Amino acid sequence: MSSAIAGAIFFGVAGSQVGPQLTLVPVLVMVSALLALSVADIDRFRLPDRILFPSIAVNIAIIAGLAFAGDLGDFIVPAIVCAFGYFLFLLIPNLVRPDALAFGDVKLAFLLGLMLGWSRASIAEGLVLVVYALILGMLLGILSGIGVALGRRAWGHGFLPDPDFPPPEDGSHLPLLQTQFPFGPALALAAVIILFLGESIIDTPGVFSV
Repeated sequence: MSSAIAGAIFFGVAGSQVGPQLTLVPVLVMVSALLALSVADIDRFRLPDRILFPSIAVNIAIIAGLAFAGDLGDFIVPAIVCAFGYFLFLLIPNLVRPDALAFGDVKLAFLLGLMLGWSRASIAEGLVLVVYALILGMLLGILSGIGVALGRRAWGHGFLPDPDFPPPEDGSHLPLLQTQFPFGPALALAAVIILFLGESIIDTPGVFSV
């Protein structure tokens, strides 16, 4: 029930921002994938490749088809550039601290950048949305980590347990900054929020001008 409500909200946000046109098709497919990936990450602390890779491939195919058949060529370059841009933004911290940022989140960033870039006909505007999504995703991730850490202290290690890291036998808790938690949902939610606020962000004086 909760996932259905979340899906309805995600679709509503995407539709209100991108609009009832051909550009909405890949965004809705991406939002569906983000919902499935978020549920999997919360449940298993994993972003399954069996969902992530097909989602990326299908969306690239849809975008390419719409770009050439639907006369939407102006959108394909921002989508690809933003996808690789977001991927690289997260690849750097993953290479520095792979224990702090999993490569699954880096791969997810490619899909998120694809969605944000496809919503704009300008590379510069798309990259601005990527930066905002990254910042908001980090903030939401920090809040999520704090929430998980406090939840485990209040209700025990059964609160969002990490399948790969069993709790200490003595019942102690890890330091706050070492708490393992699913980061994918924070990144996905941030991207959808920024997608919804895209026009407002781009049109804000002093933030970006074209």
